[in-house]
Amino acid sequence: MDWVFRCKVNKVLSHRSLDLAFDLGFSIKYRHDVTLNDYDVDDSLKEEAKNCLILLIGGHRVIVKVEKRDSVFVSKVYLYMPVKIPNCYDDVGDKRLQSVNKVMAEMSLKKFNTEYIKSVLPDMRLSDRTE
Repeated sequence: MDWVFRCKVNKVLSHRSLDLAFDLGFSIKYRHDVTLNDYDVDDSLKEEAKNCLILLIGGHRVIVKVEKRDSVFVSKVYLYMPVKIPNCYDDVGDKRLQSVNKVMAEMSLKKFNTEYIKSVLPDMRLSDRTE
């Protein structure tokens, strides 16, 4: 069984870890750390990868899909906004969303170049950020 939640990114803890506030409905929030997988980072690029992740989702809302596999819960994080990077989409429910793992894997090929990241992000308005 899969569960899909809206979350707010409280903090980017590292190049692979996020502190998220899950919205469970009925004004119930649950705070949990989530680890991203599926991309490799050289030790020399960990700080650049963290900065990339901060630019990409820091302070934004994300969608988290939680799957139960062999009695282990696996979380996948998806962007709430479109980013101009092809081949990073997954089907989540009735929506097509961009996977943060796939975007970060693509960014690793670009050596986490912040100028490239800024160029693929949509124009941000203050209303796009969470309060």
